[in-house]
Amino acid sequence: MVRLTQPPAEPSAAEGPVRLADGAEVQVKPLTSLYREALRDLHERCSPETRRFRYFTANPTLPPRVFDRLCDRARGQSLVVGHDGQVVALASLTFSADPGIAEIAFLVEDRWQGRGLGGRLARMLLAQARDLGFAEVRATLLHDNTRMRRLLGSLGATLTHTEDPGVMEARIAVGVMATASPS
Repeated sequence: MVRLTQPPAEPSAAEGPVRLADGAEVQVKPLTSLYREALRDLHERCSPETRRFRYFTANPTLPPRVFDRLCDRARGQSLVVGHDGQVVALASLTFSADPGIAEIAFLVEDRWQGRGLGGRLARMLLAQARDLGFAEVRATLLHDNTRMRRLLGSLGATLTHTEDPGVMEARIAVGVMATASPS
């Protein structure tokens, strides 16, 4: 069923503590304007390659209009992940103009990559998409982003090339994820 109304404005059920496989505990919370400086710091700590994989450019700063869009609950839902007073990751579910389709994107600080955080965040966003009535989630990624290709493939995504040979699109049927394990 296609999402016919705007999502509720209440906080996401995805917020709270998350323990990673290596024992590290992080806090997941909805993105609000309170995190503007912390998100700026996250972007500055990420390597140019990490920023390029997320935004297709290595620009070290997040433009204010992009931050405001990420905080706009009418356009989507974004989560921040905190550890020891720092934001270490950002995950976004953006509502698409295409009925029944949302888009996901992630930015995980380099030292937190490869620890299972991206997979946990992806499952949270897919659960949110399901709860909001979306049928499909898409992600656009650079072809050389092997870590993201592997993650999305493990979630059942269909990966296809776009007209741009350096860019791929991943599609995940939200219903497929309803039974996936939360690992």
